[in-house]
Amino acid sequence: MMENDDFRNFRNETSATQLKRRERSLLADTVCCKFVRGSRKLLYKTDYRSDTFEEFDFLKKTFPLAVRGVLECKKTGILHKLFPLMPPTRHAFWSNLFTNTDSNNLCKNFE
Repeated sequence: MMENDDFRNFRNETSATQLKRRERSLLADTVCCKFVRGSRKLLYKTDYRSDTFEEFDFLKKTFPLAVRGVLECKKTGILHKLFPLMPPTRHAFWSNLFTNTDSNNLCKNFE
């Protein structure tokens, strides 16, 4: 059951200039989309058989592309409690997980 706290009021960071472009695809025509960390572009396909993605740069140029990170205590808890249970192929991801003291705890109900 979803609660009011499960929803966020995100700031609109779309570029009005880019959204007015005529060559963009409509959501109804999109069959697959992909986002790449460090890029502000939306990659999409309008045909399942296509091997390539079309690009659409819809964010403002001022939109920050920084990695969000997690709280240090959250990472420490994961490493301490779950690391021994993980397959070795997952260790590098969790060991190298970026931390940030300013991150909000998005899982406050699961502590």
